[in-house]
Amino acid sequence: MRIWGERYPETGLMEMTIRGRGNLSWSMHQKSYKLEFKNKQTLLGMPKDRDWALISNYADKSLMKNYLMYHLATKMGMPYVPRCEYVELYLNKEYLGVYLLTETIKKSQNRVNLRQDEMSYIVEIDAKFRDGEQVIFSDVISPGGKPFHIHEPQNASIESLDLLETFIQSFEKYLKGISFEKNNGLEQWVDIDEYIKHYWLQEFSKNPDANFYTSVYFSWTRNGVVNMGPIWDFDLSFGGHRNEVTSLPTGWHIKNSYWNNYIFRDSVLENSRIRFWQENKEKFLGLSADADSLYGFLENAAQNNFLRWNILNHIGTDYHFAAYETYRAAVDDLKKWIEERYDWIDGEMPKGTVSKIFVNPLNSSSSPGL
Repeated sequence: MRIWGERYPETGLMEMTIRGRGNLSWSMHQKSYKLEFKNKQTLLGMPKDRDWALISNYADKSLMKNYLMYHLATKMGMPYVPRCEYVELYLNKEYLGVYLLTETIKKSQNRVNLRQDEMSYIVEIDAKFRDGEQVIFSDVISPGGKPFHIHEPQNASIESLDLLETFIQSFEKYLKGISFEKNNGLEQWVDIDEYIKHYWLQEFSKNPDANFYTSVYFSWTRNGVVNMGPIWDFDLSFGGHRNEVTSLPTGWHIKNSYWNNYIFRDSVLENSRIRFWQENKEKFLGLSADADSLYGFLENAAQNNFLRWNILNHIGTDYHFAAYETYRAAVDDLKKWIEERYDWIDGEMPKGTVSKIFVNPLNSSSSPGL
């Protein structure tokens, strides 16, 4: 692999392997890929690593939903958000269009910074799990069992899997016992600040996967609390589906889903949810202006992309529901959705002052029995 600038190569040749990645995305004409370099590489100013992804955004005619949300999450101060940069990809000399070169989710000093041991976990709630992967189930809340896919540690021991399963089941039993409109001590189980940020990023964008279906990540270390994130995969967000409930900019999306159905009964979490919107809502509205800026940056590359993949007018799939005459029209439709989503949420949220509640972080000595 080599990276080129406008006229000249910016890197030497880098030895690597490439393979397909994704579930739904692998069935699309423009594929996404996983890169693994022989040696750690810094790419386009991002920290060195061996593992990277090339995301096609084929389902997203604006080409910018993932980028917008990753950069908004960074502005929100989430502890780790995958870094990403736009590229145009040639594979075996064939032009494949605009891609997002993105960090992958893994344990690393520059990514999810956890201890490198068997008692530190990166977990995905993932209904698309495959045979042979590290998956445990919890049926405390979800009949039939909700699948939890363990990404880290890889090749975990039975002891390590049992520890995580015990924690998840204990956490869910606790959630089922939460009292309405009271302080239930949730800070013993979750990082409240991270939970609220993760919730609002998913709620505002109406990310279909965020309905605790897939690509909902959290990390946990023994004697610690649930840390929601990193966020991942927003190409199907911001409407544009045949499913009207998901597509419309109105209506709550995940407020009453799975863990959220119990967590927001708690007075501290509900007050935090309201206060976060009041203090940060202009950042969500600012996505509209950010989309305009990205349009200017992407316009020429987007023309190349849609010459290669003639999909602007295509409406043959659930994720290509709207047709556009131009790339500008696709971006304007995204902006309109963002502005209407902002107006609906702001109209539903309380306007008064919410008292601030400060919660001390959990000490390892006060672990909830694990």
